[in-house]
Amino acid sequence: MTVDLGGPPERVWRALSGMYDLAALDAEALAALERSFLTRAPTGAHLDCHFRLRVLTTRRP
Repeated sequence: MTVDLGGPPERVWRALSGMYDLAALDAEALAALERSFLTRAPTGAHLDCHFRLRVLTTRRP
C-alpha cells in the first residue's frame, strides 16, 4: 500500500515533522529546520511525498 502525503510544502512539513523523532531538537533548531524546508520549496509547489507500507493496522474511534 502506498500512502500519499504529498501536497503544499506546509502540509508535507506537518506530516514529516510528526513522523520523525525531532524531539531531540530544541525549539530554535526545530524552527530553523522548518524554515529551511519551507524556503527551499518553490512558491505554490506541490511536493511529492509517499511511503510504501507492507503492514498497516487501523483502528476506528
